Amino acid sequence: MSIYHLNMSNVSRAAGSSSCATLSYISGVAIHEERTNTTYSYGRAERVMCVGTLLPSSAPAAYQNPETLFNAIEDFETAENARTAKKIEIALPREFDLATQRAVVEDYIKRNLNERGYAATYAIHHDKDGNNPHAHILVANRQINQKGEWGGKRKMIYETDADGNRVPLLDKKTGQQKVDSHGRKQWKRINAEVNPLDEKKTLKDLRKAWADICNERLEAADRIDHRSYADQGVDKIPTQHEGYAARAIAERGQVSEIIERNQQIREANRQLELIAAARQTCYANLVILNREQQAEQKKEEERQQQEAADVLKRIEQIFITPEQRQTEAARAAARAAEEKRLQEQRRQAAAEAERRREDAAYEQYWSGRLKDLDWRELEAFCKGEYQQRRRAANNEAWQMYVRQNIGQITDYFTQQRDQVRADIADWKRKNPEPPQPEPRAPLYKRFFYTYQNSEGTTYKDKDYHIYKSAQEAIRSRWDCDFEKVQKPITRAEQELQYCKERNITKIIETLEDDYRDGHMYYNSKPRHGKLYDMIAAGAQKLIDTLKDFAPVRAMIKVVNALAHDKAEDRRRDLAAEREQQQRQQEQQRTRQQGRGGYQR
Repeated sequence: MSIYHLNMSNVSRAAGSSSCATLSYISGVAIHEERTNTTYSYGRAERVMCVGTLLPSSAPAAYQNPETLFNAIEDFETAENARTAKKIEIALPREFDLATQRAVVEDYIKRNLNERGYAATYAIHHDKDGNNPHAHILVANRQINQKGEWGGKRKMIYETDADGNRVPLLDKKTGQQKVDSHGRKQWKRINAEVNPLDEKKTLKDLRKAWADICNERLEAADRIDHRSYADQGVDKIPTQHEGYAARAIAERGQVSEIIERNQQIREANRQLELIAAARQTCYANLVILNREQQAEQKKEEERQQQEAADVLKRIEQIFITPEQRQTEAARAAARAAEEKRLQEQRRQAAAEAERRREDAAYEQYWSGRLKDLDWRELEAFCKGEYQQRRRAANNEAWQMYVRQNIGQITDYFTQQRDQVRADIADWKRKNPEPPQPEPRAPLYKRFFYTYQNSEGTTYKDKDYHIYKSAQEAIRSRWDCDFEKVQKPITRAEQELQYCKERNITKIIETLEDDYRDGHMYYNSKPRHGKLYDMIAAGAQKLIDTLKDFAPVRAMIKVVNALAHDKAEDRRRDLAAEREQQQRQQEQQRTRQQGRGGYQR
């Protein structure tokens, strides 16, 4: 049976701890800490099944070595009481084999830590009997920004009032809002926490995410729940995590307080289960009795309804004409069609509401992540992660749309191939293939023999070499022209072959190359411009509607809104920079005039 356990704690110098020492324990290998010139060799290597390091996309490649990674964070933190890392200990379901345990831990780290900009090293431990599979995750306690540098834990932000408006910075003498040398208004700033790992909400999210990721791979009966028994509405007393140390004490025959306490709790829970089972039995008996009464009542109602229906049927047979019966049938069909249409509308409305909820949740995430960036940081984000996510979403949408409409696209390329073949046949009808030069006549005929080329020019025997050259030139020009006409058939057949092989990547590359070449190199319309526009519009519709693209939709919306809000700041800062440059140039000219080194 699967159990839920996730514990998160700090690696703090104030408590005498070090991230390098913790890394040595969880990995089972010796780790040298450069800051203190100390080598740690903790842990039992036979309990370590596998070790791995996962990094955000912006992290330096050297951090793939965990010793380099945690030496870097130790060197960066200078405070004596610094918290250099976080430790996350999680219990792994026994239902998973080692490969699945590794996959679920890496999936958890990528989706919940790497996505937030954190680097982490994990190690999976088993005891000698395989009864206590668990994982240790060591997380560097600073985010890695887009430049590959350690981020800050605190940041100066604008102080806001209850309505979310900035609080002005007042001059104590005048009581008016202060302004800087450029006439810009000044606002109060406060030092705020910007490290998500230090927030209680993040811990709650991490606890829930571990349960969700495990439940994706567990059967319904084995699923785990991150909530406490009280939150689940379960009448049970929670036990304490025992760990290998408590079990080692019990194996030696000694008394472990944690194990003794858990045994007492289990006995109390067993008594509670017996009481709950008795309650459930009584409730089940009441449910069965109510069902029997409802079944009898339903039978009586059905009998009465059947009798009423029989009476109405006899009345209809006597008084209702066939025309009236047909009219009523048509009305019933119309009502059924209208009900079906309304059901479809309700289904679409529910799907749209769900999509909006998803978008709102992701918009809240992106807004919280980006709202404190200034316009320069926002532009850097747009050039980096924003472009990568948009490009990846667009590629995925194209692949999805082409895969869904491969039959229609195949028909299109088939028509294109047939059209090319028809064009070639029509050209050959209008431009017959010229023959090879006629061989020279025998010697006894040469005096009176003449030759005529495909253009109708006649040559005497003495000019045979001129005739032959002229005919060969005609034949060469025809071959060259035919090669140009024949060339598109090879390309059309290759494009159709990609469709038959369901090679989605090649189909997309063909359309993109054709679209780019048509607009950039040949200054003409692309051959498949309509198909390209159709797929581009279909892919955009998928991005706008499917749940899979909710993060990208929300990111685009939030970035557009923030760019609009920060446009005035950007304009003002650039104008101030230009003004500063002009003043510096004017000062430079003034200095040169004073030295006599500048002449107008």
